[in-house]
Amino acid sequence: MRSNDLLTMTFVVMITAMAVGCQAPGSRILTAKPVIPAAVVRDASEATVRAQDTGRSLSGLSQSMEMPVDALRTPIHLDEPRSAQNEEDESRFTLAVFAGTMYGIRSEYKLADDASLGFNYGFATTGSKVGQASDIDFLWYPTENKGEFRPYLIAGAGFYAKANLDKITSTGGLATPIGGGVKWAFNEWGALRLDLRDYLVFGTNGGMTNIEATGGLDFRF
Repeated sequence: MRSNDLLTMTFVVMITAMAVGCQAPGSRILTAKPVIPAAVVRDASEATVRAQDTGRSLSGLSQSMEMPVDALRTPIHLDEPRSAQNEEDESRFTLAVFAGTMYGIRSEYKLADDASLGFNYGFATTGSKVGQASDIDFLWYPTENKGEFRPYLIAGAGFYAKANLDKITSTGGLATPIGGGVKWAFNEWGALRLDLRDYLVFGTNGGMTNIEATGGLDFRF
């Protein structure tokens, strides 16, 4: 074998041994790890936090929108149509005109659902005879205000007088009107009234009684 060939083989063996020695058992081969920029990591963390906050907000909203089971069982009451009687419940003052055996005006103020305080002034003429009455009345309604017709009773105190212009005589004095009537509410602001009352007059000639029957129209405010 020539010296040049021997030198070449020796060099190859040395290179091979060096390569095997570098890959001996227990040795690690270093590999490059990818590098993620810090800005990218920060943006990803902030996005994660925002997503978690949004999830908690949606969860709280869904819980607040939940309806209790008891609420579903509660009956719903629809408002009833407004009627003339409902409007009368809200009205406190009444002004009325009337005619019959006397004609005049009346007013009434509602104290409660079943009680009112009224004022009455009436005047009558029959030929040469003249009559006049003025009184303060207490009205009591024995029935509830649920229908169009509503009766009432009256008792009061006032003055009643009659005069004969031909004979130039007059009678009268303090009086107590007692009686009653009925109202018919035809809409929310008005009602028709029929009224019958007896004036018990305490005065000259041992007193007297005078029955007055009237019909009128009430205007509620």
